Amino acid sequence: MAAQDARALCARNNAELCDSVCRSHGVPGQFSADVWLQPRDGPAYYPNAVTLSASGDGIAAQIERLSAARPNGFSVKDSFDQLDLSEFGLRRLFRAEWVWLESDPPPAAGGTGAIWKRIGTDGELQAFEAAWSAGNPPHGRIFLPQLLEDATVSLLAARRDGRIVAGCIANRGPAGVTGFSNFFAPQAGRSAFRAEAVLQLRRMDGGAIAGYDNGEELAGLLALGFRAVGSLAVWTMP
Repeated sequence: MAAQDARALCARNNAELCDSVCRSHGVPGQFSADVWLQPRDGPAYYPNAVTLSASGDGIAAQIERLSAARPNGFSVKDSFDQLDLSEFGLRRLFRAEWVWLESDPPPAAGGTGAIWKRIGTDGELQAFEAAWSAGNPPHGRIFLPQLLEDATVSLLAARRDGRIVAGCIANRGPAGVTGFSNFFAPQAGRSAFRAEAVLQLRRMDGGAIAGYDNGEELAGLLALGFRAVGSLAVWTMP
């Protein structure tokens, strides 16, 4: 698949996950041809807009809408890293690379000795979030039990000695692409846990896997056979 086509599917899949998480908080977004928009208070770390086309058509009007609805701040994910949103008073928070893994044979399992299982109860969900957010600033709950009722989303946890030590989120939308996000694992054996997490997604769906990252995490995904298909940028105000 051409990189541009893969990037568009990555962006759509990521917007679908954002919508699922926001929906679980009672604030679903709205999809148009060019942008996913969510102008209300939502969960921490999730943007208020995700661009879905490279043209950037209509983004000025959407930013004006966000500015009016959210005078204390909002964020925008420019999925194609083509917009200069500084003219609207936003600053670029970070850049990252979309990554894409075709439906080839899965990578070899990492051999961590952990048992992977899908989260199924609110108690397990709270333990998952506690492990995922360790060391991060307080944010309130992001993953609510309503998310467990969403058939397109799976939260996967790796346990050793009964304790969650690693995990990730998988989401699959109408396009048939599985998103890989929110991966966490201890530094010791991190690459092995990452390989096991990707293998779990392959066993679930068997199709293409999409995601994004930067730095060492991006290098780890590329080492598993993912390919970079284009950059994205996250902008925030203030």
